[in-house]
Amino acid sequence: MPAIKYKVNLNDDERQILQAVIQKGKSAARSQTRARILLQGR
Repeated sequence: MPAIKYKVNLNDDERQILQAVIQKGKSAARSQTRARILLQGR
């Protein structure tokens, strides 16, 4: 795994919004990919 480049701090509301974007599947692929990346960040 590569070294952590950026540290992402999300609150619960932000996490729920990003998870909803991914679960719906109606948004653009780029938006879904970026949401996944943000959710994987620690």
